[in-house]
Amino acid sequence: MARLAGIFPLQPGEVPDEGGPEGGVGVAQKLRSDLLLKLAMTPASHEDWNLLLERYPGHVLEVSVYDRCLGDTPGRNALVWEVREY
Repeated sequence: MARLAGIFPLQPGEVPDEGGPEGGVGVAQKLRSDLLLKLAMTPASHEDWNLLLERYPGHVLEVSVYDRCLGDTPGRNALVWEVREY
């Protein structure tokens, strides 16, 4: 699974979870990110997002999710995404 960029600010007194096996974002942060994205996306858009994660393992993926559908494919959010490899 690709590492998700830390998109959540730390709460006061919270320690970053950096114990991931890749040395990047830890498992707790990945689960938290996935849950928030799942809540923001339609099921079809979330499936598309998971395909991107599988396609770019070891990369950092950033995404913006909009509640509007662009184009002619109904049932999907407008997603603006970027892939980086460091």
